[in-house]
Amino acid sequence: VGNIPEGKVFSHWTVNGDRIDGNTFTMTAANAVVEAVYTDAEYDITVTGGTADKETAKLGETVTLTAGKAPEGQQFSHWKVNGNRIDGNTFVMTAADAVVEAVYTYIDYTISVTGGTADKTTAQLGDKITLTVGNIPEGKVFSHWTVNGEKIDGNTFTMTAANAVVEAVYTDAEYDINTFTMTA
Repeated sequence: VGNIPEGKVFSHWTVNGDRIDGNTFTMTAANAVVEAVYTDAEYDITVTGGTADKETAKLGETVTLTAGKAPEGQQFSHWKVNGNRIDGNTFVMTAADAVVEAVYTYIDYTISVTGGTADKTTAQLGDKITLTVGNIPEGKVFSHWTVNGEKIDGNTFTMTAANAVVEAVYTDAEYDINTFTMTA
């Protein structure tokens, strides 16, 4: 079969316009015009993290991609086709199988602290956050921290897939009053 055109596959032979089975024919007493007949090649599309609108495509066809549900704490970022980033959610099929990957990135959630500080102002799901008590109001003592309204033990918490509102909780200070009696 000589050079196969890009995006094509060999289908069969014709002799004087008639299709033949196999690759041999009996020569007659006349000239023979032998032609290779090609059809469009179908290339496989393999998608991770989403779907394509077709499982195979021909050279030059447009393939449309749909991202799947993002893992918790992540968001869809972009597509890669055969290792190369593409813009948008479509690509034009080349003369090769396509390996497509949805790329997801971690979301940066904000941390807002009242009554102290956190070692980070943004964090991703699973990050460990350490809190430090700020200036304690006069007549108060630090009691505990709350994160999104829930009391935590200690001064650390693990970031969830949501913004964190952190608050230092204080209670009234109790003082021991000692009285002395003085005699002269």
